Amino acid sequence: MPGLHKSSGLGQFLFGFHDETTARHPQLFIDQNIDRHECRRVVSMKILDLGMGRTGTASMKATLTQVGHPTYHGFDMHANPRDCEMWQEAVDAKYFGETSVTLDRASWDKLLGHVSAVTDTSFDMFGPELIAAYPEAKVSSFEHALIKGTDSPFLWNVIQYLDYKAALMSPVVWRGMMNGQFRANDFRESRMNAKTVYREHYAEIREALKDQPGRILEYRLDDGWKPLCDFVE
Repeated sequence: MPGLHKSSGLGQFLFGFHDETTARHPQLFIDQNIDRHECRRVVSMKILDLGMGRTGTASMKATLTQVGHPTYHGFDMHANPRDCEMWQEAVDAKYFGETSVTLDRASWDKLLGHVSAVTDTSFDMFGPELIAAYPEAKVSSFEHALIKGTDSPFLWNVIQYLDYKAALMSPVVWRGMMNGQFRANDFRESRMNAKTVYREHYAEIREALKDQPGRILEYRLDDGWKPLCDFVE
């Protein structure tokens, strides 16, 4: 990819993570080979962090883990590639009319039964479904303020992962995020739709919880970590 350095974040995503990166974030690089189709829930689901991906979700995972919640982050599907099969099944059920899989608690318990918290992509694709499946779970949501124009730095962080070459690595990204969530067929269309999808996502979360205001924490960077820690403990 022209202009892409192998030491950059996206470069490492495409060409392999450096030893320094894996040493700094060991919780994101646990090697596994688990077929979760036959798994079941072993810990209670407590926290659904449903902010869009690339909004500090690695820090969120570290925080949730530190306060005692084993947490599933988007990177975990790369650590255990067989998870991608189940994510693709969920994508097909939500966006493409596949009826053999139901997005109910029983299905999510198979994929997520080993964790009590979730954050990052691909959870932002399934906010209402997860809220309905786990009515006892609290919901946190971090929302960046959008700026005018199509080159918002945050949005660029999101849609850089929708580049065609990067998307070839994962049908979940290409079919799920690009075709499904962003309603796009290519990188140009994803940029055109990004702000609309972003706003719709947070509006959808608020609508799902409009009658349960005590269940959601909406926060911003300048709030610090204390409100979040008080909320999840």
